[in-house]
Amino acid sequence: MTVAEFVARTLAREGVGFVAGVPGSGLMEILDTLDREGGVRLVQVRHEQVAALMAVGYGKAARRPAVCVGTRSPGGTNLVMGVTAAFIESVPLVCITGQVPTKYRWKGAFEEADLAEVFRPITKYSVEVQRADRVPDVLWEALRVAQTGRPGPVHVAIPYDLAKVEIRADVLDPEQYRPTSPPSPDPRALDRAAEVLRKARRPVLIAGGGVWMAGASEAALQLATLLEAPVVSTWQKKPVSETYPLAMGTMGYGGSAAAAFALRYADAVLAVGTRLWDRTTDEFSFRPATGARLVQVDVDPAAVGRNYPVDVAVVGDARLALEGLLERLRGQMQPDPEWARQCRLARAAWEERLRRRPSGGRPVRPWDVVRALRRVTDEATCLVTDSGSYIHYAAQYFTALRPGVYFNPNSGSMGFGLPGAMGVHLARPDSRVVALAGDGGFLMTVQDLETAVREKLPVVCVVLNNFAFGSINTRQKAYYAGREVWSRLQNPDFVQLAEAFGVWAVRVERGEELEEALRAALEAGRPALVEVRSEDLAEESPLLQRWWDSGQAESLLGEAVPA
Repeated sequence: MTVAEFVARTLAREGVGFVAGVPGSGLMEILDTLDREGGVRLVQVRHEQVAALMAVGYGKAARRPAVCVGTRSPGGTNLVMGVTAAFIESVPLVCITGQVPTKYRWKGAFEEADLAEVFRPITKYSVEVQRADRVPDVLWEALRVAQTGRPGPVHVAIPYDLAKVEIRADVLDPEQYRPTSPPSPDPRALDRAAEVLRKARRPVLIAGGGVWMAGASEAALQLATLLEAPVVSTWQKKPVSETYPLAMGTMGYGGSAAAAFALRYADAVLAVGTRLWDRTTDEFSFRPATGARLVQVDVDPAAVGRNYPVDVAVVGDARLALEGLLERLRGQMQPDPEWARQCRLARAAWEERLRRRPSGGRPVRPWDVVRALRRVTDEATCLVTDSGSYIHYAAQYFTALRPGVYFNPNSGSMGFGLPGAMGVHLARPDSRVVALAGDGGFLMTVQDLETAVREKLPVVCVVLNNFAFGSINTRQKAYYAGREVWSRLQNPDFVQLAEAFGVWAVRVERGEELEEALRAALEAGRPALVEVRSEDLAEESPLLQRWWDSGQAESLLGEAVPA
């Protein structure tokens, strides 16, 4: 078979979600072969950035890779932002780029760039194939690396002339070139972690994105129930159902004061599948109570103890670790009912604080949008946010009724909303998918409304239009004496723009109009857009609220807090 045929057949055997990209001379042989061979869905997009961000959305929802492709230097470098997002957010993704023919390499040929070096710092593995007979080994290695240990993106560059070369190779089943069972944690480490939790009177479980990626949501909830422990989520994903009575919300910027309460007074913290980085710890200001013990569980040994010293390090798969702790602790726990009672009171006080925010009127407040979304959607509806200050209102008001329905670009990748939602829909074709975006981020990838229409992906885009890069504008006004630099926008008519692409569209200018418009968009049966004329409320911005040191935790309860 040719190299291109081997690539097409291996990707089909691996079961990748799709191949997305823009055609280019460096990809023609591979694209033609993929089309002839079948077995993998091809999704043409209008910009390679969208292809990569779609693959990120798919990888988050499906927990397995999709493929983004780019031709030589211009197409390849357009993939960089999305690949970087996958690297930061630990999402499996395969990136394949073309390269100039080998006989022209290193001569400064048209569209020549060292893409292997470009991608090396933002991938787990990046290589340019030099010989056709090495393609099988390289592609198997890429697929193995993307999906083992901490998931992440990989990159393979294939010179155009090599794609046509015939090679002798077998198309293997995935279990023949990569482990398909997760790595087990050290039983001795689990013994030590169980002992910490057995002695704890005020335990807290932090559920990070790794809980969802490992399929550990049920195990996390079972352990929390056994411990009668509050659960705090990181806001990249909500990996545990927030219907759990002691679900305290998200930690970090714009997070829940109830989560801050639980963590401030915990005497043992079990952090699973999270790096405890600056976004979730409010610039590393998170400090549990004096003497509290930290148990950190992660599949990546480099993440354990990196930002906070740990009392017990558990390296291995999150699901296996949580199940191991359950085995060790069943029948041995005597939870403190007072701790659970105080956490319930803290959650109720925080929810009451959220309810007291004003609603209705004009222009529309961003939290009203999320409130309305939660009211008109079912438990399987997926919410995919773009990047902006409104994501904190999404974290506060879009209660995850089940795990795996909330997707946020923890990498800060503006423009993620629409492409991410298309990727999530390809992973969850039976679920409704809503993209929540600001006007600034939405216009970065708006051209791919055409892709959504052509590919029949009925995602709903809710665009908060405040004619500004809101998070920057808010902080400029707060920190630079009211001066605004580059943060105000002149926008097109979003409704007319969407309709030009064949998208169902409506504009909302009052809070009372939200539910009717959102229901109509969800029932449209095709790509839809709801433009919301939104208010830019600097005084309400979660970006200006301190999560940890503002006294939020202490103010939740009007009685004595734990000693």
